[in-house]
Amino acid sequence: VYNTPDLQIEHAEEAGWIPFSSIIKIAKKMEEFLMNESLYVTVVTKSYINHFIEHRGQSIKKIKFFPNGANTKELYQIKKDYAYMNKFGIKDHNLKIFTYAGTHAPYQGLETIIYAADLLKDRSDIALLMAGKGPESKNLKNLSKSMGIKNLHFINSPFEEMKELMSITYASIVVLKDKPTARKQRLSKVIPPLACGVPVIFAGFGESADMLNENNCGITVEPDNPEKLSKGILKICENETLRNNLGNNGFLYV
Repeated sequence: VYNTPDLQIEHAEEAGWIPFSSIIKIAKKMEEFLMNESLYVTVVTKSYINHFIEHRGQSIKKIKFFPNGANTKELYQIKKDYAYMNKFGIKDHNLKIFTYAGTHAPYQGLETIIYAADLLKDRSDIALLMAGKGPESKNLKNLSKSMGIKNLHFINSPFEEMKELMSITYASIVVLKDKPTARKQRLSKVIPPLACGVPVIFAGFGESADMLNENNCGITVEPDNPEKLSKGILKICENETLRNNLGNNGFLYV
């Protein structure tokens, strides 16, 4: 079974990581060969089905939709873990915390969160957390430091502590740059917060946005726009009933 959780070749081509088009062509041919030799090709988004029919010559009968999910026996809503807040030096337990949890990669446009935090600097009731690490971590920390941002904190929180992290999170933030491949993605990081009853603010287009809108378990804003993201954060922050309804819908969906 050939599983395709991401369009890695297309993304490498789109981002210009590999300057030689011949290597990209070889990679596509290699993937096509592996798919042809497989019993089934599994995909995590519906968009990938049409993509591989068109670009890898696959039959729709061979492709199986196998989306990401969550183990709800391990990921579920728990009471607010104040000790977990203390672990990160958050002493004001009344803060409404908005969290990005995941890899810090260049294709996401995580600097949008930094600029949104700056727009929210006068809101003493809001804090933002950036959990995770990756190739962009150093750049993001330097940007935040250079801007003198005080309401955003970089933390280490392994996936095993997702329940605890989500217990202190008012809403989860997910961002994605607007690229052709991005519009075909259904991000796995959207699911764990929903399993924990936490709504998602998604700055991006594509299947992740469609999923949140169709199931009324989050709000979506256009990507690469700090002002729109900050307004989305305020919308959730200032309407607890909306936040709780979205979170409950997300839990039921997962």
